[in-house]
Amino acid sequence: MTRRKIGFLSIVVFLFLLLAGWIGGRQLNRRTRELVRPSTSDSSEGKLEEKSVQVLPPLSEQDIQKMEIQAPLQALAKTFAERYGSYSNESAFANLTDVLPLMSQRFRAETEKMLATSIPSTAFYGVTTRVLAVSIETMDDSSGIAQTSIHTQREETTGTVQNVVTIYQILTLDFVKENSTWKVDRARWQ
Repeated sequence: MTRRKIGFLSIVVFLFLLLAGWIGGRQLNRRTRELVRPSTSDSSEGKLEEKSVQVLPPLSEQDIQKMEIQAPLQALAKTFAERYGSYSNESAFANLTDVLPLMSQRFRAETEKMLATSIPSTAFYGVTTRVLAVSIETMDDSSGIAQTSIHTQREETTGTVQNVVTIYQILTLDFVKENSTWKVDRARWQ
């Protein structure tokens, strides 16, 4: 092929690509205008649809104080649930040893006793827990007792990475205050 033919073909291909881009841009612009166009109701063609906007009342000072008191407990519950509920037999119960400082003295002693006698299985088994929502069921700051419900999504892997099952479980945590600090005193999966 001569240089002249190659140059001519290059120009034709360039013009074709330029034309295709221009047509594609016009199509995209038309679709964008259709998506942005205000919706109309069936009863009044051409008029903008009215939508009501709900204005929430401002938070009271009592609500703000309640949120400030509950926030640390919710954060502790989330952290505890994700670590406590995530396990791999290859990590030698690291999920439990990681949360020992977050446990009450009673629950910590109970967990350490269980860890001393536990033997991980040899076949691979792992669970990854994600917190979806934390609800404070009861909380009495003055007596130092609280209970939370944590809604979780858990992915269990058995044997191979392809063998994954997703389950949704609720973890109920009981809290007590020790030295003015919230500690997990009991954990129950439902």
